[in-house]
Amino acid sequence: MITYEKHHSSSLDYIYRQYDTNLNFGSHFHDSFEFIYVFEGEILVSIEKEKYLIKKGQGLLILPNQIHSYSTSDASKTFILIFASSYVAKFYKQSLKFYSANPYFSLEKVPNIIDLLEKEEDPYLLKSILYYIVYKYTQGNKIPRDEKYNTLMQHVLNYVEENYQHEITLKTLSKSLGYDYHYLSGIINDGLNSNFLSFLNEYRINKICELMMDDPLTPISDLAFSCGYTSLRTFNRNFIAIKKMTPRKYRQNLIKE
Repeated sequence: MITYEKHHSSSLDYIYRQYDTNLNFGSHFHDSFEFIYVFEGEILVSIEKEKYLIKKGQGLLILPNQIHSYSTSDASKTFILIFASSYVAKFYKQSLKFYSANPYFSLEKVPNIIDLLEKEEDPYLLKSILYYIVYKYTQGNKIPRDEKYNTLMQHVLNYVEENYQHEITLKTLSKSLGYDYHYLSGIINDGLNSNFLSFLNEYRINKICELMMDDPLTPISDLAFSCGYTSLRTFNRNFIAIKKMTPRKYRQNLIKE
């Protein structure tokens, strides 16, 4: 399953910092850059169809809309920085055309760079640091990206975000975007490693989970209906398949936490 994180999608000068111990996080993507640095241990990073083992003192840069996930087998301490394309606007235009075959690099020779990324708020200094990371990223061999594919997938994601509360299908999506049904189905299956219905269901379930966290009093059935489900049986079946527990149990866990 793959999650589209709209809350981490680019808005002007958006920046987000996160610290983790033994990070494990499933496949997801968003319209922002993501940089991860390993303080201790090692972590396996999957970017689309490639896997990279990142060790202590190394950093890795992920481009906007690249599907990625994290897995720790033993132990890891990491720092993640998610930032808008506006911080590296010149490179962003290039990143639509290529990606690096070697997206990870050592930062041990500049030990204070992570301290600055952790705390720095000055936009000029922050941009200079981020462009240094971009410089390290671009030292690898460049592989062309499919611009048409990236644009099409962005249209698909925007459509889902705007219409998930209503009844939508791959047929309505293909008609809205003006693409052949079978062609669009193949693009989505290949790009997301998932069919459209599975992606839509996970998107809706994650939205419902966000609402549970923000609103612990509204009945779960109301949340399901508000996110496009017309059958509670279908909703419960999909929720258990995706979250490995019932909606009620999930909400109870949220309340305990």
